[in-house]
Amino acid sequence: MAKARAVLGSFNAHREVNKVGSRLNFNGFDLAVRDALKTHYGDANKVEYAVGILAELPEDSLMEKLGMKDEAIIGSTLMNAIARHAFRYILSNRYMTREFLNREVLGDFGWTNLHATSTVADLVKRNVAGEMDRSEVDRLRITFEAPK
Repeated sequence: MAKARAVLGSFNAHREVNKVGSRLNFNGFDLAVRDALKTHYGDANKVEYAVGILAELPEDSLMEKLGMKDEAIIGSTLMNAIARHAFRYILSNRYMTREFLNREVLGDFGWTNLHATSTVADLVKRNVAGEMDRSEVDRLRITFEAPK
């Protein structure tokens, strides 16, 4: 925790620097821990990052768009951190190099799908197509904008 305090700073400062959304007041945290946070920190801007990502209310808007509103379990700050890490991993993965990204390795099916996918929306829609009706998939709006 000492290292996290020194390196990461407060939860709200982290949200602001990473453009996750506006600063949260205590209402942005889970009701089960809200009073304890108020007592311990006194000011929502003093809530530490490690505590804040675990106490933040789950983000329903993304899950709702994917048809899984009741399955939201983490807040937008942690979701953002996971997504950033995942994309960094994908972009630095050696299997994403020309040595592996070719028709011989991927086969005709994989090669065709690779070239038919040009946006994150294409990727999401292709992977949720089995879970949703085609009309629902077509109405999905995939964006990296912070929820308002």
